[in-house]
Amino acid sequence: MAGSTTKGGSKRGRLGSPKTVLLVAVWCGCLVAAVLLSIQMPGFLAFRGVAQLIEYHPSARQSERVANIPVTVGQRVRAGDVVAQLDTSELAHELDVVVAQLTHAQAELEAMRIQLTRRNIFEQRRFLNSVADAQVNLVQVRTKEETDRAELAGVQARIRWWEPTVAAKAAPGTVLEELRQQAKVLERRLPLDGQAVQSWENTLDISQERLKAFQVAAPDEDEEEAVQMGLEPYRAAIDVLRARQAELQDRLAALTLRSPGEGVVYKILVRPGDVAVPGSAILQIRAPTARLVLAYVSDTVASMVGPGTLATVVPRDAAGKRLRGRVLGLGSGVRALPDQVLSNPNWHEYGEEVAIELDEAGVLAPGQVVDVKFDLGGDSAAALVSQADASPAGSVRDDAPKTDDAPVAADVPAALRNRTRVEPSGLAWVPELDRYLVVSDDTGHPGQNEHAPWLLTMDRQGRFDDGPVEVDGVDSWNDLESITRAPDGTIWVLASQSVSRRGHRPEPRTLLVSLALADGRLRATGSASLSKALAAVGDDGWLASLGLSGRAPGFEKGVAGFDRELNIEGMTWDGDALLLGLKQPVGPDGRAIVWSLSHPERLVATGKLDRADLKVHARVDLRAGPAGHEVAAGISDLRKLPDGRVLLLGVALRPTDGAEPFPGDFSAMFTVAAPAGTGDWTARKVRDFPGVKAEGVAPGPDAGFLMVVFDRDAKTPLWTTMPVPK
Repeated sequence: MAGSTTKGGSKRGRLGSPKTVLLVAVWCGCLVAAVLLSIQMPGFLAFRGVAQLIEYHPSARQSERVANIPVTVGQRVRAGDVVAQLDTSELAHELDVVVAQLTHAQAELEAMRIQLTRRNIFEQRRFLNSVADAQVNLVQVRTKEETDRAELAGVQARIRWWEPTVAAKAAPGTVLEELRQQAKVLERRLPLDGQAVQSWENTLDISQERLKAFQVAAPDEDEEEAVQMGLEPYRAAIDVLRARQAELQDRLAALTLRSPGEGVVYKILVRPGDVAVPGSAILQIRAPTARLVLAYVSDTVASMVGPGTLATVVPRDAAGKRLRGRVLGLGSGVRALPDQVLSNPNWHEYGEEVAIELDEAGVLAPGQVVDVKFDLGGDSAAALVSQADASPAGSVRDDAPKTDDAPVAADVPAALRNRTRVEPSGLAWVPELDRYLVVSDDTGHPGQNEHAPWLLTMDRQGRFDDGPVEVDGVDSWNDLESITRAPDGTIWVLASQSVSRRGHRPEPRTLLVSLALADGRLRATGSASLSKALAAVGDDGWLASLGLSGRAPGFEKGVAGFDRELNIEGMTWDGDALLLGLKQPVGPDGRAIVWSLSHPERLVATGKLDRADLKVHARVDLRAGPAGHEVAAGISDLRKLPDGRVLLLGVALRPTDGAEPFPGDFSAMFTVAAPAGTGDWTARKVRDFPGVKAEGVAPGPDAGFLMVVFDRDAKTPLWTTMPVPK
């Protein structure tokens, strides 16, 4: 018992030692701190994040000397402010020369127009004079014939009078002999007179026929057409000079570097007098505050959030302020975490990047570390998206119409998934089928009907049919991006013309195809490669006038060696032409380009393109992205509405200077007021689509409503209906 008592006493001594008490106090303090911290934290599932640092790097497009930098480090600038000026003297001189050449060419055109007009007048006068000359000469020879005939009759009468007198030897015979000689001369002359009359009658008939033929072949209205045809070479020369002028003006404008967005000048990397290197930054501009937070989560959590998911953001500055936001989109896969959020600087940590747009701007500084919690039970479009991706293929959905315009997952039957990829990029309502005809970026599967000439059909409830629609008369097509229907019932489909990831531009990727629908079947009535037709014209100036002056990045080979950057994703019928909306390129000023293609039936019949048939129809400024981070957008679809307005879908383009203003995709819908003619369009944004790519829009069977489809590559596509914007 003593031993045990001693043992027990020894144990109580250890528990009561100052060291033990200190350890217990520390443990309790940590527990209390953890509890307090949990109160400040936005919940159990909190993830590390950082306020996005946005930098702009204005750079030169060509080698040129830096003339002036009108900003200083620390200066605040707005979007569009001039931050650097390159030397313009050489380009300005070249532009002056081209302007002078253009003025001269226009003067030559006017002089030739006057000359051709006078030539037509001269030709008509020549025919009229020919008829008049024939008429005068005919009168003269007829008069001579009548005179000779009358003179012969008189001589013959005198011969008859003198014959009895000479026979009675009352007069010498020489008188009668002279008269008979005169008669013989006149008798020989009369047939010649008759031949002359016949000849001039024939000449008059021919002259009159020629005059009539000229008047029939060249009436007044056709004379002007003939003049215009004669002026075509001069106009072509002027077009080349105008294209050169536009190119130089674009290059000249590019020598004035402007800030892409609001920010503070952080670094100036060159000085006046230095030579700017194309693509290298001249200065760095940083946004002063952040509206986006980048959180890093596990794969499991990434699969549970999507565009619209609510989030709570708490800065790690002990201020306790809670910020609300919504998920804007997910990045492109797992990536390394930034240094400032690492648990240990010596560790390598990775996560899926999730972009969150804050409701309140200007609170976080770029680079500030935060904690993020996601409200997975919130009212968000992401819940619908993730549920759709998790649902089994071919599941049956309720037939009830949508009551809101939030994008939801399309119903893609398993039978269709097994036959083809479903990546909707455009659609058109076809009443005969009571379906939307949908074009898909890719058809078939690798090694199984890949690039088959198929279209998809979808009903008004977003349900795809079990199988594709096969098109007769086409061997294959690839990367179809747009579809529209002409008033005569012809269905037109167009491939993107873009270069593939491998740098190739094969012919099936460049097709324009006209389709006829009969007895429920589709048949190609004509097809041609638009890129090949562009290359065949072989006119760099004309291509530059269309906005095609840059080489496609990564280009290796393609149809007819056509190497220009080109990606067409929108098409609609307008009057007697197709309007083509370019996703890329955009102009140097960031404005999107719309082409007009007249007589497309001639192109698909002959494979040839007349320069007069394709021209820039309009340029329009489209901007898409979160508030404060908007960038230039390219056209992903367009539709001419019955009231004359034009509806456009725009997809945000990544800046070429390497800046990442926001992660993920962003698209928007715009309208252009009627009459939407040629020239500069002014677009009004009517709807944002954060985190997704709106690829196709079309009026449907219900008056006043639109169907919009969203391509999500390998994921289930989305769709929505919405009222036609007012």
